[in-house]
Amino acid sequence: MSYTLIATDQALVDLRKSFQARNIQTIAMDFEGEFNLHCYGEHLCLIQIFDGTNSYIVDPLKISPVELKNTLESEALVKLFYGAASDYALVFKKYQIRMARVVDLQCHVDVLNLPGKGLDSVLQVILSIPPANKKKFQMHNWMHRPINPEALVYALGDVIHLFTLRDALQARVEEAGLLEELSARQKAVFPEFNYDPTPRIYKTPEFRDLNKRAQEILKALFEWRDATSQGLNCSPENLLRKSLLFTLARNPDSVKSLRPQNELNPRLFLELQSVLTKIKI
Repeated sequence: MSYTLIATDQALVDLRKSFQARNIQTIAMDFEGEFNLHCYGEHLCLIQIFDGTNSYIVDPLKISPVELKNTLESEALVKLFYGAASDYALVFKKYQIRMARVVDLQCHVDVLNLPGKGLDSVLQVILSIPPANKKKFQMHNWMHRPINPEALVYALGDVIHLFTLRDALQARVEEAGLLEELSARQKAVFPEFNYDPTPRIYKTPEFRDLNKRAQEILKALFEWRDATSQGLNCSPENLLRKSLLFTLARNPDSVKSLRPQNELNPRLFLELQSVLTKIKI
C-alpha cells in the first residue's frame, strides 16, 4: 500500500493546499495513540488520512501544535471517522484542539442497531470485507521511530474503506427513515467538550466501594505512582499495577508481602513503604 509521509509543518500546509486545489472537501481520518502503555502519559502518535484516492501518514511527533490545530479545526474539510469520541478527547486534552466537521460513522451503526459495533465487524456485514488480523498491532508502541512499515499498512487499513462504508450506511439510514435520529446522534457524540482532569480511577465503582480512609490511602498511592512514573517516563501500570493499589489501600500492611525484586526495584520499594508509613501516622 503506497502512502505519502507528512513529517514537517510545511508538508502539512502543502497537503491542505493540495486538498483545496483538487476541490477535496471530505477526508477519511483515524488516529493511533499511546495511552500509558509503553511510556508515561497520553500522546497522539499517528494521523492516517485517505482522500478517496491517495493515502497519507502524518507524524504528529514532528508537527507543531499550531499546524495540527489548523488541520483538525479546519472548517474546509469534513473528517470521516469511525469511533471518533476517544480521538476527539485525546487531541482536546493534549492540545486543546476541538476538531471541526467530524462525521462519526459509528453513529450510523448505532441508529441502525447493527449487531456488531467494531469497525471490522461492520466492514464484514456491510461491505463483505473479511476482518483484518489486528492482534499483532493491538499493543504496538506507536511512539517508536522509525515506525514499522507493516504497522503503517495496518494503520491505513482503518481509513481506506470509510468512503465506501459511508455511502452504504447512509443509504441504509435513508431507507429506514432514520435521518433525524442520525442527526441527533451525531450531535450527541461531541457535546460542548470540557476536559475533566479527575483521574478515571476515582470514578470507578471499585473506588466508590472503599471506605473513606481507604480512599485517602489510594489517592496518596496513586499520586506517588503518577509522579514517579512521570519522572521515569514509564507506564504507571508497569510501575505498580492498579490491582495492587486497591490491595494496599484496603490493607496497607500487605506491603510487607511484596517482593521488591518482582514488583518494584529496592529503591522504589522503600519509597512506597515511606508513603504508606506517612499515611498511617
